[in-house]
Formats: sequence, C-alpha cells, structure tokens
Amino acid sequence: MHPSPAEIEKIYSDRKAQVAGLAAKGSISVQDIQALTRHGRFQVADELWTICDEGAKKALISDEHHHVRSAAILH
Repeated sequence: MHPSPAEIEKIYSDRKAQVAGLAAKGSISVQDIQALTRHGRFQVADELWTICDEGAKKALISDEHHHVRSAAILH
C-alpha cells in the first residue's frame, strides 16, 4: 500500500527539518547522516558537503546508493 498524500507531505517535511537542523549545526558527522533516508543523504552530499567532516564525506562517497555517491563524488 502506498502512503497517502498527507503521509508523503509529512515525510518531506520531516526530512527538510532534519537537513535544516544539520545545516544549522554547522558540522556534520557520520553519526548525523546514519539516520537519514537516501534522499536526506543525497541532499547532504549535494547541498551541505562543505560542512561534512572527513568521516561523513567518506561515508557519502561510499554510500550504498549511487545517487548519493554521485553527488558526493562531484565535490
């Protein structure tokens, strides 16, 4: 069964809040990205790469999903 539009909106809203929280924190560690979904990890690799520590960068470059890896490698 697919999520309802309201459930999808909640998922997007939650991810946006998680990523905004990481951006506000000013530094992202590997522990911070472990709880993120693939989309969240992609967003971190794409938009917040500069505030990732070395461990987070290595984790993103070797992520299980090719979209995340590709975004990380482009930096």
